[in-house]
Amino acid sequence: LPFDEKSFDAGLLSDTSHHLSDEAFGSVLKKMSRIVSRYIIVSDPVYFPRQTPLSRFFYGLDRGGCFRTVEQMMAIMRMVPECELVQEVFFVTFPGFYRHHVFILRVKTPEYERLEKI
Repeated sequence: LPFDEKSFDAGLLSDTSHHLSDEAFGSVLKKMSRIVSRYIIVSDPVYFPRQTPLSRFFYGLDRGGCFRTVEQMMAIMRMVPECELVQEVFFVTFPGFYRHHVFILRVKTPEYERLEKI
């Protein structure tokens, strides 16, 4: 990314990760952690239990071929040592076809590491 290190306080990756392979998604998070000093927010639709046939149909129409479960998303995020998951929340779009999960990642910086030890 053509920005100086820690150019932004926060970065947002919205409705994108399901278009990326696991490797590419991890790489994007790593690159974002270089230019972001505090938080990376990831919001994306996820597979969820008891998904209705109509919901599965709409997910199938989407050109993103890498929908994941919450657990799969979190596993990729844990593989990026520069970030730490600090909060997650979800919302369901009307009329319940998509379940979006929002992940808030704290970017680890030397200052953050120092405060964590206190």
